[in-house]
Amino acid sequence: MQFNPPNLHNQHQSLCHAHNSARICLMWLHGVDENMGKSKKLLAAMSKRKRTYRNKWIIERVIADRQAQVQ
Repeated sequence: MQFNPPNLHNQHQSLCHAHNSARICLMWLHGVDENMGKSKKLLAAMSKRKRTYRNKWIIERVIADRQAQVQ
């Protein structure tokens, strides 16, 4: 029976690759999380602007209807 020493270099390379892949993935996820925060703020601002314009339209419509009733 012959003793075959484990190939430590290959194991080391494999572990380093897995570690680097995980680090890259975490960096990417951090960027995604940051971008999602920006997108959420942008969508909230757009929604507020839409509500503002809708409310403005409703008020203008009510005023126009009142003026039409007076005349």
